[in-house]
Amino acid sequence: MNILFYVLPVVERQEPRHKTSWVEKVGAYADLLSKSGAGRYRFACAVGDTLYDYARSKIKNCEIIRIPHSAIIPALAKNALEYTIKVHQAGDAVFLHRVAEAHAKFLGREKYDLCISFTSVPFMKELYPDIAVLHTETAVFRKPPFPHTVYLDPAGMYDQASLPRMENLAAYAPSAAEEKLLAAIQDHHMPAARPDSGQQAILGAITKGFRKTVLLALDLPNHYPFNSCSAFDDPYDLVLNALESLPENFLLIVAPHPKLSTLSGDAIAYFSGKYKNFYWGERIARKISSYTFLFNADVVATVTSTVGLHAVLWEKPLIVLGKSQLNGYAQSFSFAEAEAAAALRLPASRRKSLAWVLTRYAIPVDLLYQADILERCINRAVQCRSGQKNDLAAYYAEPFYDVDGLTDFYLQDLVRYRKKTLLKKLNVVKTAKDFIRYKLK
Repeated sequence: MNILFYVLPVVERQEPRHKTSWVEKVGAYADLLSKSGAGRYRFACAVGDTLYDYARSKIKNCEIIRIPHSAIIPALAKNALEYTIKVHQAGDAVFLHRVAEAHAKFLGREKYDLCISFTSVPFMKELYPDIAVLHTETAVFRKPPFPHTVYLDPAGMYDQASLPRMENLAAYAPSAAEEKLLAAIQDHHMPAARPDSGQQAILGAITKGFRKTVLLALDLPNHYPFNSCSAFDDPYDLVLNALESLPENFLLIVAPHPKLSTLSGDAIAYFSGKYKNFYWGERIARKISSYTFLFNADVVATVTSTVGLHAVLWEKPLIVLGKSQLNGYAQSFSFAEAEAAAALRLPASRRKSLAWVLTRYAIPVDLLYQADILERCINRAVQCRSGQKNDLAAYYAEPFYDVDGLTDFYLQDLVRYRKKTLLKKLNVVKTAKDFIRYKLK
């Protein structure tokens, strides 16, 4: 089987090295498949010119194909953002044909059976009509005490992903084993994420005097998922809309994307001065866990952030500000309805559907590297490659791993995290004692 890994070749937000982690994942996937596949697979990886040398050093047994940024910009769009939005939205057949032609010059005559992509690639079907595609990104969890999870989605990404296409997801009835997994997370992981008394005191002082708290988790700005899916092109307008729509006794805590501040210092100063119910979460981000914001929120709002699925787990009302993979979980799509959303009684089915997500969609990365999950997902995708609805149902028909074994993995991963945290605290104490002894000398 010929597998093409696709790492977006254009440089986004003037960050030519931004996708090094994607290249490293390609190396890990190719290595895993080489060991388990017994020669069944041949690999190629398409990357931009800024990552070509890095890819050659990190990915073994794989042809590295260089696609220059200049072959796409300005030939196909004025900049990377315009290009990635048009590709993701896939509404212009003539444009996608031109994209396919531009890629064909570099991909050559080799035929591929499967593409594993870290971005939207609707043009692949024009290049290779029978190709199966698996899109991959963070699924639900990224930070401890939960395991980092990714999806391998044959449908697409964000608003094009499988989640909004699964029509009966809201009525999903978990098996007894899946209920056990949900209970384990509720009884063990969620308490481990609970803020300590010090963190709670910090946020309690901020929320004091307000009737309700709304957590707005901002997406990465000037990036196609946000700009394709959001009701606003600029985070400034999104925050302004929130402040103009919310009652004055509703505190708005704005949590920036962890990789970028999102709002300018001038915008933060303006909002802080004019709106008494605005709080910029980055001010205390180093003192408290991001889960502290979630614990204390009455309503959560976002566009595509995985915080939206965290809100479902913590049984918080969700406002989706546009259209995304989270639409099926939303109680509202507008800040004007935040007060009504906060008062809603949430249906039990909303949280139960997470059992489907956790057993069929969100694959723990460490488990993916240990088991034959990647190969099984590849085989399913190849068998269900036409992209019809019933093919999606077939792809997700069975859990990606034994559910009892998955529950054990979650619990063992939490034990590993607690041990690591304890060792870190012990090292801090030892360092402090050594420092005191040094000073006493």
